[in-house]
Amino acid sequence: MSTQRTRPFVLLLLVSALLWILLACRGQSESAAPPATEPPAPTPAETPAKTESVSGNKPEATEAAVEAEPTETDSSAASGEVTEAATVRQLAQLLDLRQVALPEGTEAPGQADVGQLLYQTPAEVAAVVDFYRPLLTKQGWQEQSDQSYVDTATATLYFTKEGYALSLTASQSGDGSTMVSLIHHGNIDLRALPQMADAEEGFVAPNTLIYFSPSGVAEVAKFTRQELAAQGWHEYTRPNTSSADNADMQTLSFIQNGLELSSFISVAPAQDNKTSVQYSLIPLALDMPIPDDATKVEFDASQPYLGFQSPVSPDTLVEFYRTEMTALGWTEIEDRAIINPDQASLTFDNEAEQMALTLSLATGDDGTAAVLQPFDADLLTEIEETSPTAEVSETETSAAMPDLPFPADAQDVVYDADATQITFTSPSKVTEVAEFYRQTLPEQGWQEDADFSIVEDTFGSLEFSQGDDTLSITLFPDVISGDGTQVMIDVSGMVAPAEEVVEAPIEESTPAADAPGYTINDWPFPPEAIMVNRSGDKLTYSVAQDLQTVADFYRPTFELMELGTSCLDDVGDYTSISCSSSNGDYSLNFFAFEAGDNNTEVEINFTNYALGSADSGDSSDGPLTAEDKDGLPVPSDYTNYLSEGSPFLRKVTFTSPSDSETLVQFYQTELVPLGWEQAGEVSSTGDTTSLTFEGAEGKLTVTMKPSGGETEVVLASKNPAAAAEAGILPPAGQARIYMVNFSTEELTVTINDQVIKIAPEAGTTSPDDAPKLDLKPGSYKVTTKAGSSSVTDEVTIGADEVWSLLLNPEGAAPLQMY
Repeated sequence: MSTQRTRPFVLLLLVSALLWILLACRGQSESAAPPATEPPAPTPAETPAKTESVSGNKPEATEAAVEAEPTETDSSAASGEVTEAATVRQLAQLLDLRQVALPEGTEAPGQADVGQLLYQTPAEVAAVVDFYRPLLTKQGWQEQSDQSYVDTATATLYFTKEGYALSLTASQSGDGSTMVSLIHHGNIDLRALPQMADAEEGFVAPNTLIYFSPSGVAEVAKFTRQELAAQGWHEYTRPNTSSADNADMQTLSFIQNGLELSSFISVAPAQDNKTSVQYSLIPLALDMPIPDDATKVEFDASQPYLGFQSPVSPDTLVEFYRTEMTALGWTEIEDRAIINPDQASLTFDNEAEQMALTLSLATGDDGTAAVLQPFDADLLTEIEETSPTAEVSETETSAAMPDLPFPADAQDVVYDADATQITFTSPSKVTEVAEFYRQTLPEQGWQEDADFSIVEDTFGSLEFSQGDDTLSITLFPDVISGDGTQVMIDVSGMVAPAEEVVEAPIEESTPAADAPGYTINDWPFPPEAIMVNRSGDKLTYSVAQDLQTVADFYRPTFELMELGTSCLDDVGDYTSISCSSSNGDYSLNFFAFEAGDNNTEVEINFTNYALGSADSGDSSDGPLTAEDKDGLPVPSDYTNYLSEGSPFLRKVTFTSPSDSETLVQFYQTELVPLGWEQAGEVSSTGDTTSLTFEGAEGKLTVTMKPSGGETEVVLASKNPAAAAEAGILPPAGQARIYMVNFSTEELTVTINDQVIKIAPEAGTTSPDDAPKLDLKPGSYKVTTKAGSSSVTDEVTIGADEVWSLLLNPEGAAPLQMY
């Protein structure tokens, strides 16, 4: 089908249409998308008291983690009672995901926490599902089969056990590998979380709940804050960040014990501008207890870091943390404790987590300021020592410390090149050290980012930039000495220390000889993505997801390629993200922005310095080799690349400098080993050459024609069995058109002299509600009328094809389904 005009709204309609197409499979077993209905209410486990003595040893690595002793259950959540969130330790007792087995051939995971396991495997999606289903069932996890969705490219499965929920997702990447995630979702029944009195049902799953309310965003946000606080959830912000003031959207973040709860509140245009509320749960990597009276909570799970204000004295907080940390498996290093009337410091060690945490307490005008954060146990002795001079101690590394100024009274200056961090102490106050850097750094060309800087008597955070370089300085009272200031300078955002730039400017960007061979083709895209285009070192697409979901999808890839994930943090407050990163081997420019109606546009530019551009693969005169692209072979000299499709149709389009004759021979050679058999002879019409193959998945057509000095190739694979099972096929030799009204007003469509009235939003929830029309192959005028205005398009359809016309008052946009 073709159309004579291109409109801005087409992209938006295509996004919505993809969701509609997936509904065509609804009602099937594993190949069906989960219906948006409530699942059976999970029965949450009764939460043990925080002071209960529990073993802190990790389970032995077996097929899956060793089970904890069974926990008694009740129906508290189902009856509306408030359930306390599980701790990370309780999740580990039930199933420690760090100990779960991986499919054969899988290398080390990209992320492995108690509650989250993310990795890439050469196994196919179906193999991953077959691997974990019996493994988890053996461990007592029960699959919620009515919510499972499995096809060849993606799978989502939910499991429950003793009131706890677990999800498994697997998604095929462009290189044929599979991205896998196993995530604990804790013991909270999301339906027990607060909802407005005028709430309207939306969607619920073990990890996500959506409802709608006629009330405004501000009113809903206020209600949510108050009610979640009453249920024991602590709202937090990230350190050194600020949130945009948006009347149409708010993102609230909460923590309780070992779970993090997000509430995304926004205007939903598709729901008559009602307010949409989305709750989602993810586990934390570490238990960091918070007293009930904590206010002004700051939290960053990636550090980890916890800061807050409390009205009680340091002595009271000391007793609280000694009790809570011990119950969670931490051991206090007692000879490091420093307790004064106005300040205190405790250090806790956890051998199982291979981490030490330091609690710093200091009194101020607003009560007691508390900070709990990692501490390097190897430096405990050094911190207690004092030095009258500002001598610099460098860790065991050959890297030189960046050229930065230090106060004259700086003591114990330590540069850790591996951590890209400088630390020192000063007898001066926090405000005095902050003022020193505000005066001296601008003299060196640094510019302070005032929007992200804050300085108070008991805390300071300064952000500076110079060209592409960034610098972060954190200041807080020195609780070890009882006086002065502790300073941490994060230099990870500096391109290179000044001395190294002078001595070895060329080697600075030279990758290691054994740099991994990742290219743009190794960057996955969500299964729901449309308008996918890989060209050169660039990947672009559009997807019906919000910015946070896209960021979470790419976090494992960033971690796998060691590109740093800080730019993906806290994106819920923004409408776009832009990441630029380089680790010596790779260069990445990642850009994504919300285009409206929960639609995100993504552009990724990725270069491997060792391999150069992924543009055309092998451009030599040698024989062509095959590269797998979404399950179909593409010649190694391909240039531009586009992938699109539906559950019934898969289409790959690319260009190649090779001629049609060479490409015919290429596909006659490469498709046969993949189970495709050529049907009939090569056909030529004008300058277009075509081949047809048949296989277990149906029919595959390869079409080639000249285009701008190269050959444009289109591979189209249809699955007639799936289309027939979904009931969408037209009578033999004809074409079928479904008409979907994405507007909230009635439309009138005239095609082939037939006048059809399309009800508001007809077909947006199911193809059964979409008017359909069977026509002979050919070109047709389509007139869309809304009120007194009308728009006419011309469309072309082929025999045995299925299309949808995506309608709104601006006209009709075509989308081929089969």
